[in-house]
Amino acid sequence: MFDIRDYPQALAVSQAATLSDDDYRRLYRQSVDDPDTFWAEQAKRLDWFKPWAHVQQCDLKTGQA
Repeated sequence: MFDIRDYPQALAVSQAATLSDDDYRRLYRQSVDDPDTFWAEQAKRLDWFKPWAHVQQCDLKTGQA
């Protein structure tokens, strides 16, 4: 489906990253394989005025809204 490749990173960015390469690859893979779960977990890091009901309102695989 997707090919995970290594892309060059700016030194400052890579030094500031708190994720190991393995953690990054795991999260990236989850974002591709199961985007609803991935984004629901990421959304927990934010404060919301009211709880959201849907992670997404479109189909990311087909591009249909």
